[in-house]
Amino acid sequence: MAAVVDIALPFFAVIFTGYGAGRSRLLNAGAVVGLNAFVFYFALPALLLVKVSQAPAASADAALALVGT
Repeated sequence: MAAVVDIALPFFAVIFTGYGAGRSRLLNAGAVVGLNAFVFYFALPALLLVKVSQAPAASADAALALVGT
């Protein structure tokens, strides 16, 4: 379970940080569009790839058990 949290926590931290920045109006609309595209197409996939590659093999069995397959 700790491996799943280790993978998911940074992913959702990036999402909630962006949400907080959007709500507080730190960036203008043009910057938000560009930053959103960067995060969606590059940053989050790279983060997931790194985190999944660093996860121990035993956590893959735990993730499959959570999915129910």
